[in-house]
Amino acid sequence: NQGKSTTSGVEIMQVTVRVDQIEAQTSKLAEEFGSVKERVDVLLSQNTVAVITGLSRKILELTKGFESFKQHTQDSLFTIRKREMARVVSIFRTRWETMYRQQDAE
Repeated sequence: NQGKSTTSGVEIMQVTVRVDQIEAQTSKLAEEFGSVKERVDVLLSQNTVAVITGLSRKILELTKGFESFKQHTQDSLFTIRKREMARVVSIFRTRWETMYRQQDAE
C-alpha cells in the first residue's frame, strides 16, 4: 500500500512540474506577444506601410500560435486531470472493496 502512496506522490510531483512548465511557456509567449505589439505600435506612429503589413502578418501568426498553444495547454491540463481523477476513483474503489470484503468476512 505504501508503494501506491509513493507512486501517486511521484505522479503528482510530475504533474505539478509539467503544469509549471506549461505555465512558464504560456507566460513567455504572452511576453513575446506584448513585445511584438509594442513594436507594431511604434511602427504605426511612423506610418511605414510595408513594414506595418509585414508586422501585421507576424502578429496574426503569433496570435494564432498563441491561441493554439493555449488550446493545447487546456487540453493537456484536462487530460492530466481526467487521468488523475480516474486514478483516484480506482484507488477509492479498491479500498472500498477491501473494506467491504473484510466486513463480509467478519
